[in-house]
Amino acid sequence: MQETTLTRVTPLQEAQKRAGATFATFDGWQLPQSFGNPLEEYRAAREGVALADRSSFGRLRIRGKDALDLLNRLSSNKLIDLAPGQGVSTVLTTNKGRIIDLLRVINMGNELLVITSPQTPEKIIEWIDLYTFGEDITVEDITEDTALLSLMGPGAGDLLGKDASRLELYGVGKVSLHGIQLPFIRADTLGITSYEILTTAAEAGG
Repeated sequence: MQETTLTRVTPLQEAQKRAGATFATFDGWQLPQSFGNPLEEYRAAREGVALADRSSFGRLRIRGKDALDLLNRLSSNKLIDLAPGQGVSTVLTTNKGRIIDLLRVINMGNELLVITSPQTPEKIIEWIDLYTFGEDITVEDITEDTALLSLMGPGAGDLLGKDASRLELYGVGKVSLHGIQLPFIRADTLGITSYEILTTAAEAGG
């Protein structure tokens, strides 16, 4: 009997429907394909400001004093000296050098935020568990509990505050929305100035 794979949806889907989105399935997620005028949407991202839902990308919360050291040993980039407020991209590989996933590791201060490809969080958790031998590290998949929004375009930094444009790639800032302090990360997706805002699923869908 063939196993049925359920298509997942992000916390913003109802708001996107109200905004006139049409949907398509990408990597097992139902995501907006268009809001009616793709040319205007592209122009907004290139010349003004656009908001994109990137909640399909996996998000792991990693804690423990050995977290950076273990990820440093399992991936291709140097992570051991990653300071709070900094981030870096790295490749998680097998012991034979085969690529498992391209990760973004962000030092949030008291924990690491690891952003993965849409369908790989479980695989990455299993791989980290395989190489954990008494290290002080805990890994939690927070994909379902959070949302990731990308504010992109040359005007994006102005909306987040004057310090946003000064951030290095994958650097962390904070913005206050409705009285709640939310972290954002400079991402520059697709060569466009962009910032990814992390929020809870409830706040994103409200």
